[in-house]
Amino acid sequence: MASNESTGCDWSVGWTDPVNLIPVTSLVISLLIAGRPRNWVAWWALFNVVFIHGWLDGVIGNFLRGPECLVEGYKYIDARFTNGDGTVGCLCWLELYMYLPLAIVWYHSENTGAWHREFYGIILSVIYLMGNLFYIFAEAYLGFPDVPLDWPPKFDTQDKIIKFWGVYLGANMIWVVIPLVVIYRGWINIGHWYRMGLKAKKGK
Repeated sequence: MASNESTGCDWSVGWTDPVNLIPVTSLVISLLIAGRPRNWVAWWALFNVVFIHGWLDGVIGNFLRGPECLVEGYKYIDARFTNGDGTVGCLCWLELYMYLPLAIVWYHSENTGAWHREFYGIILSVIYLMGNLFYIFAEAYLGFPDVPLDWPPKFDTQDKIIKFWGVYLGANMIWVVIPLVVIYRGWINIGHWYRMGLKAKKGK
């Protein structure tokens, strides 16, 4: 059986846990109410609904249940998932119980072209930014005691390069860059709609 060398886990274990139905249910609900994604922002919203809020952070990070290698990966990457850290615990609960339903509404509004789609995009993106910064900088402030990293940081092992620089920092930076792009896009579109409204009023 395939295993993960760092954690000694088995990729075939944990897929039958009922918690794995949460992302599937989230996907089905999203597609039923809004159809398949029609632009990159809708794809981004749906990705967060299914994989992040509805599975990885919201379920696996929250309850440490699901595919064994993903559970062990969370434990290995950041010990805060197992030691009762308040910041990470709070963020994981918010992912499942607040971010997930909001992201489904955002996906629906974006995919159906609703007038309020930019507002949801900006709100969720600001939440993503703040949550991500709290997650990373709370640990950085303490000198990274809970992640597999020497301080000051080094690139001396493949594990540190892949797990810390690739997964911990690299992947989390995605939730900094893309939210900033979504916020900028929303700001531009809202400004455009506002100017169009002013022109319409003047034309009357």
